[in-house]
Amino acid sequence: MPNNGVLIANPDTAQDIRRRLNLRNVEIILQSLPRNIIILSRRRLTTKISCDKNVLEHVDKALSEGYDAVIVEISIRAKCRKFLNKLKYMLSVSVSKLLSFFVPDVCSSDEFLLELIAFRHDSFSKLLSCWLAFSGSVITQFDPRVLVSSGLRVCRLNLSIDITDEFYDNLSFRDILSHTIEVLREAGYRPLKFALVGSSGIIVNEGMLYLLHGVVGLPVFLAGFLAIESSIVNNFTLHEAWTFKQKLLSRNFRSKIQRFFKYHLAVGAGVMVNYLTLLLLNKLFGMCYDANLIGIALGFIVNYLISDRFVWRRKRSDK
Repeated sequence: MPNNGVLIANPDTAQDIRRRLNLRNVEIILQSLPRNIIILSRRRLTTKISCDKNVLEHVDKALSEGYDAVIVEISIRAKCRKFLNKLKYMLSVSVSKLLSFFVPDVCSSDEFLLELIAFRHDSFSKLLSCWLAFSGSVITQFDPRVLVSSGLRVCRLNLSIDITDEFYDNLSFRDILSHTIEVLREAGYRPLKFALVGSSGIIVNEGMLYLLHGVVGLPVFLAGFLAIESSIVNNFTLHEAWTFKQKLLSRNFRSKIQRFFKYHLAVGAGVMVNYLTLLLLNKLFGMCYDANLIGIALGFIVNYLISDRFVWRRKRSDK
């Protein structure tokens, strides 16, 4: 079961939290923090920045002034000089951009803006019980309404910190890979599932064409049409039951029929992009098979984006 968040606390505080509360979906990291402060963040990679000295000083000051909880927005400025650290920086930025492009509901489009919540130990039980009642999970999104409705005194901090070579020296390529897997897991691996389903559609298409034309003897124009439609029905069924299942959309018959016809538009757009790319690259550079592969890749992206943003888009009535 994937984590719904990361909690950073002192060893004695963490032990008390484990004893009193059920936090199976929250990873607890032991860290020496001032005044029994507890920090709740969405991603494990954020914890390294959360424990920055400047961040902790501002959080400790706010909590010592009587606030129960602090919502902290951290703007990051990368200032590294080592070549390997610059490479890590560029890779992390590229990965974040790709993730925000394919799963924007899970990964923010601004990889330089992190958000976390800090609060006192004695406020934790009240905050968590309110959070569970509001969202059904420990931390699926940072929503100030949770804190306001809990009756806690809350303030918001906007901080800017410089990420230097010291941070990137402790950041491994494995950390970046783990972060990528964490985001994809939270998104239900939608892009990967979409690609696998598309591959199965090719097999269905070829199999139906062979069956209808080679075995049954239907003419190519009719067998080809039925084979393509069979692959579309196959892909839609798998997307509905597997790829986009996590979005918890309405499952009534009317909604499914609407999504079915919308999906035809997505497939048509992908095919059109594939075809136009082939024609354009063939005319400009004389490419053929390579152009078709590029067209297939671009068509896949268009098909996925339309499916994700339009066909299987969550409406307010679905929430």
